[in-house]
Amino acid sequence: MRRILMSLLAAVCLTPAFSQNLMLEVFSGVNITAYDTPNNFSFNDKNASYFPIGFRIAGGLPNVQIGGEYHTDLTNATFSKSDAFLSTETVIENSYYGGFIRANISPNPAYAFGIILKAGVGIYDASMKYRILDDPSAPQPEIDFDFDGQLGFNGGLGFSLPIAEKLHLEAGYVFNYVKREGGNKFPGFIDYNAFHHSFQLGFSYNFLFGESAKRYDSNKRWKNGWRSSAGGRYKKWGN
Repeated sequence: MRRILMSLLAAVCLTPAFSQNLMLEVFSGVNITAYDTPNNFSFNDKNASYFPIGFRIAGGLPNVQIGGEYHTDLTNATFSKSDAFLSTETVIENSYYGGFIRANISPNPAYAFGIILKAGVGIYDASMKYRILDDPSAPQPEIDFDFDGQLGFNGGLGFSLPIAEKLHLEAGYVFNYVKREGGNKFPGFIDYNAFHHSFQLGFSYNFLFGESAKRYDSNKRWKNGWRSSAGGRYKKWGN
C-alpha cells in the first residue's frame, strides 16, 4: 500500500508542471485528539491539544487542484495519569504525508474570496514515549515505541481570503481518520482509533499559467481588487 501511495504522490508532484493554477501554502494551527482507546490506557482520560506545521503544493484548474501535503508536530500530544501507585506520562509524536484534492468555490479563485473543500489520503506516522514519572528505579521507566505507518483519510471545509495580490489567508477545519495497530509489535498494547481534529490557519500564494494567466491579464476588475465601493468601482490593492 505504501508503494502504491508513493507512486500516486509522484504523479501528483508532476501535476503542477501541466497546470494552469499552482498554489503553495504554509500552515499551522491546533490539533485536538479524539482517540478511542481502552479505559486502562493513560491517553484515554482526556483530549490533548498540540501544534502542527506543514505545507501544501497543488496544481490544476482554477477551481479544482490536486496536490501533496506534509506536516509534522511543533509540540506533541501529551497525556498524564496518576493513581495510588504511580504517575505516568504518554507523549505521541506525529507526522503525515499524502495527497489531496481541493475545490475552491469562487468566481475567481486566485484573487477573490472562496469556500474551500478538501479531501485527502496518506500515511500517518507516529511514535510513543511512555514514562514512569515517580519511580526512576523501575526496570524500564521509559518505553519508546514506533507505530507502523498507517493509511488514513482526512476531509475538511474552510475559506480563502485575499489579503494582497495572489496572497491569501487560509483557514479551515480538517477531520483525520486513522487507526493504529499496536498489538503486533508491542504485546499488551492493542489497536486503537487515532482520530483527531485540526483547526488550521495559513498563507497561500497562487501562480497562474496559460489560459488562466491570460484571463487574469485581460480582466481588470479582478486584477484591481476584490472589494467594490458603494459606487461600484473596485479599490486597488493596498488602498
